[in-house]
Amino acid sequence: MALSGRVFEGLASDNLLHFSLNAVYAQSPDQDKISSLMGYSLAFYMIGISVSPFIAGLFANFTVSFFMAFGFFAVSIVYLQTVVGASHIEQVPMNGYDRNDKNLTSTRRKWLKTAISPLKTFQTNPLHIFTGLSLFLYNIVQSYVFQAFMVHTSVRFGFTGKSNGFVLSIAHSVAAAYILVTLFAMPKISRCIRSSRSDTGSTSGSRVRDLVLALTSLVVQILSLVALGLATRPWQVYCIAASLAVGLCTPSFIKAYSMSLFASIEKPAALAALAMVETLGSVLGPVVLGGLQSYLSRDAAVFYVAAGLSGVSFFSLAIGDVVGRVTL
Repeated sequence: MALSGRVFEGLASDNLLHFSLNAVYAQSPDQDKISSLMGYSLAFYMIGISVSPFIAGLFANFTVSFFMAFGFFAVSIVYLQTVVGASHIEQVPMNGYDRNDKNLTSTRRKWLKTAISPLKTFQTNPLHIFTGLSLFLYNIVQSYVFQAFMVHTSVRFGFTGKSNGFVLSIAHSVAAAYILVTLFAMPKISRCIRSSRSDTGSTSGSRVRDLVLALTSLVVQILSLVALGLATRPWQVYCIAASLAVGLCTPSFIKAYSMSLFASIEKPAALAALAMVETLGSVLGPVVLGGLQSYLSRDAAVFYVAAGLSGVSFFSLAIGDVVGRVTL
């Protein structure tokens, strides 16, 4: 039962949820609106994660929280069916799986080609490999860093489950607040910059804003991971958790930046490619970082490795933007 539960959990992972929602947001012709919707969506998701442990703790019987979850899911489904109307958007051929392709005689090869068809976006647009690699490396780190965080605090500082739960609530609350602040403050700043440069292009302004926010979030995450490895006092952990939470916002900014590089009809396929590299990173994260944490003599060393991967993610995103400006 536990194994089957994990299978269903994987089929309903947050990566797939964000992909589905972002595919809806990407249908907007206004890039600035796409960026804002992606940010708000992630912010509300973080708020939900941060308050859910507190709400579940109010009930003496934990099964009540499951029934509440069913109720929330039911309300969400009704809302999507009644409020979010279906809209038509032209589909981009994936140029992947062809049912009449006589060269693919093996069923296994057909399934494999179909499974990796979202990655065709990177084949037809090689420049965007840099963005995909950045998101992939980021997710390797992010998919396991908080588990490594809790193991580290439990072993080194004697944190209890309640203490670690409080740390997670702080992290998600700060991440949500950070996104909301940037969504309100950054548009005003970017409008001022565009006015001073006589640049009225909304897409260009949104692209620069999302790129700067993504790079800033990665820098803060790198510094926080290094600081976590060097921390010697429990109070330092809480401060580092708050700063590390800024890195949780990175996917929203990377995806919004990436969407500004594609035409409207290409955006759903691009989102599918990004969702796939996110999922691959989430799968590899526990294997790579979890394995390192198990075998390294110093458990804090895993945070230095994670900081290194985040650094490569930073440079991949920055190099991709520089190359794009030079070649386009």
